[in-house]
Amino acid sequence: MCSFLVTSWLISNLTAVNMFLVPRGPDGTTTVQRGPFTFVHNLLHMTGERVQQPFVDDEVVAVYNGEIYNSRQVPEGVEGRHKFRSDGECIVPSYRHLGPRFPKILDGEWALTLVDFAKRVAIVSADVFATKPLWYSLHEGFHAASYQSALLALGLPQESLRTAEPNKVLVLNLDWRAEATPGPGVVRAEEKESFAVHEFDLRQFKETTDDWQKAFRRAVWKRTAGSNHPAFVGLSSGYDSGALHLALESEAAAHSVNYFTVSAEELPGVVASRLAAHHRSVARAWMLQLSLSDFVAERAWLEKAAEPFRYGKSNWAGGSVQEDGAAAGLSAIFRRCRNLEFVVISLTLQD
Repeated sequence: MCSFLVTSWLISNLTAVNMFLVPRGPDGTTTVQRGPFTFVHNLLHMTGERVQQPFVDDEVVAVYNGEIYNSRQVPEGVEGRHKFRSDGECIVPSYRHLGPRFPKILDGEWALTLVDFAKRVAIVSADVFATKPLWYSLHEGFHAASYQSALLALGLPQESLRTAEPNKVLVLNLDWRAEATPGPGVVRAEEKESFAVHEFDLRQFKETTDDWQKAFRRAVWKRTAGSNHPAFVGLSSGYDSGALHLALESEAAAHSVNYFTVSAEELPGVVASRLAAHHRSVARAWMLQLSLSDFVAERAWLEKAAEPFRYGKSNWAGGSVQEDGAAAGLSAIFRRCRNLEFVVISLTLQD
């Protein structure tokens, strides 16, 4: 989990603009100025060597948040790809090799923005399911950020903000005068083309779930095998965390997984049987008992430090993340796991 900001406007107060972005990348903030653009990246070091962003190669600059699991296999035919120090180092070579369609060869979860100053194009892309947040605006320039709060703090109007669509690569044409400096209206941006990251074949020929189970276990394995830190899972009595628990028990290395449960509305018998499984896997399991004052304290912290976000009206009646009791419980778990330097693995299924 990292965060970034790209803008063609002058950032007059980086501390304010970067306020909600920094917690996603507490291991270092890097700022690069190139032409009329400013690139800001906040690093969370999880895999590989500690490599700062943006990635700069001559006239191409890229920032990214996520993890690319096949980074040392792409782009095909490029010498030295096995020497990438960090997964994100495959992005610019892949663009050089394949052009704007390069996200099609990436296997992972990402939100990325790339600017080619020679060709004057920008690429905005999220992975197939848009698992990482990405917002952008073409209001009097070009702007992209992990959180909309950063774009609002720049002074961009709310109605100009858009979220990057799942499974989409957006290519933009850019234009600016020579020797231009950051400011409103200096850069002109317009959509050039877009295409899918992955083309799905929705025809159904399967008669069993065997292949799905194999693919699921493989997906869990590749998300744990390359991590520099032990993993943890928020374990409930639901199907999604239950499926993840089973996969980790079969795929994860010994002592590499931890389970956390907040005692609340979960089915105690189901949770107890799942927690007992750590005796077989040598994983560790915790059952947290949070008092009312604990929940109040976590909610107060979320109101102060978390990115403001409201659910849609069809999802939890339009309330905010900060008002969701589950967010307070997760905050308590994450606080403990951050101190222990654990990384989270989560899953969303249709119960």
